[in-house]
Amino acid sequence: MNCIIYPCSNDVIPFIDYINSSKNDLHIVKAVCPVICRSMIADNICCDVDTDFRASLDECDTVIICDYKSIRSMYNDIISKINISLECGKNVICCAELKYDDLKIAKDIADEKKLKFEYRKRWDYHEVKCYEKQESVIIGIGSLFSTMNTDIIFCNIIKKLNECGYKTVGIGTNSNNMLIDCYTLPKQIFTSTKSSDDKVLYLNDFINDVELRKCPDIIVLQFPGGMSNYAEEVLDGYTLDAYTLSQAVSVDYFILSIPVNVLDPDQLPELDTQYKYKYNFPVDAFAISNSAVDTSLSFDSGCVEITTVRNDYSSAYKEKCSDLEGYFICELNENDQEALISDFIDKVSSNVEEL
Repeated sequence: MNCIIYPCSNDVIPFIDYINSSKNDLHIVKAVCPVICRSMIADNICCDVDTDFRASLDECDTVIICDYKSIRSMYNDIISKINISLECGKNVICCAELKYDDLKIAKDIADEKKLKFEYRKRWDYHEVKCYEKQESVIIGIGSLFSTMNTDIIFCNIIKKLNECGYKTVGIGTNSNNMLIDCYTLPKQIFTSTKSSDDKVLYLNDFINDVELRKCPDIIVLQFPGGMSNYAEEVLDGYTLDAYTLSQAVSVDYFILSIPVNVLDPDQLPELDTQYKYKYNFPVDAFAISNSAVDTSLSFDSGCVEITTVRNDYSSAYKEKCSDLEGYFICELNENDQEALISDFIDKVSSNVEEL
């Protein structure tokens, strides 16, 4: 199916790359974004970018409505684009959360016109009374702070492991995961009024249910939120979501994404020790993001504010880590990602089924 995807942002690029480089029914011919956002889209996107949504409909048979963090600020625009797409005879795959009435209207239009309207499954809590350890090998991916995006690592690892012949399934924090046949953690469980025990049991059951359905060799699990606080004045959700998930799963290999300006290389082993005690697993690999914390802005806002930096900053940081032993240090480029997979396989080869 030839698709356009809306609204495009840099956070969506890893999913576009995954879809267009994999064998599946979807092919994204154009990414569409609001005019005001066009200058912010990175140059490394693998398809054309346009700002004229209606004209772009002529080039596709399916419209993908993706989810992203500021969806609420343009909710009415999203609803308008869905209805326009359906009225123009286009199928719709919707990853964004819709209100019940808007979802019903969209489904009714699709049924009337005999079109496909695919929507993500809603979260539903059920009581769980027992805890079971996973049998699959699990790769965990986390970030030092919640404002750092690890989707590119998540998508690349799943793709490369599948190419290596391992049956791999992803469970992540992004609703766009449905586009790459992966699952999304039920975010509402973290904000629910359930007890901590109930949350852990539910997440454990959720992961085990995915394992039972897919029977994978490897599960790639993306941790929600930040995993460290920046400062006493700038907390990051107290790292509660990541901690809760860590109690629900047994991680065999863990990758932590870090910015270039917060930790000196000689501080990384100390951070690893902290994680062993807090989350019950060590850090096996540090992925250096081309991002930095804006210190002054973070202290002003009380939240960790991230800015993008040039790739040579992450390369320079990696060079400083050259004497650090016991960890795999990588950037987000193609060669380092392949080497990361090799390091993972070497470390857990006794647990991964040879195919």
